[in-house]
Amino acid sequence: MKIKPRQHIMNAAIFWTAIGLFLSSLGVHFVLHGSGSQWIGLWALLAFCIGAIKSQTVLRKATHRVIQRVQNFKQPEPFYKVFHPAQWGLIAFMMGLGFIVRSLGIDKQWRGLVLIAVGVALLGASRFFWKEWCKGASS
Repeated sequence: MKIKPRQHIMNAAIFWTAIGLFLSSLGVHFVLHGSGSQWIGLWALLAFCIGAIKSQTVLRKATHRVIQRVQNFKQPEPFYKVFHPAQWGLIAFMMGLGFIVRSLGIDKQWRGLVLIAVGVALLGASRFFWKEWCKGASS
């Protein structure tokens, strides 16, 4: 199914928002039900801050590259073209890394901190897709 650039932007926004919500909520669940470090609240705040900084720096650039790529489409393209093949590869790699980390038996509380950071980063960066999509709605 081929879709127009504006739909690609909305799909990317939904994708990043959904995955960000899932990962951050799973991370919070893991932190709350982990082994119980007395400093976990501080660590969770740090994970949140790291995610927020990452969304504003690294992922901001990534979202703008995706937006530029999509805006350069001359005609409707298949839905999977929203991301470059290398980006899909990175997504697959990150999922695989998640499975490996889970199999290593690392305490859920510490895995939760990583999930919070990644989830917050995706949620924060998804706003760039939403902002771009809203621009198209007003024009």
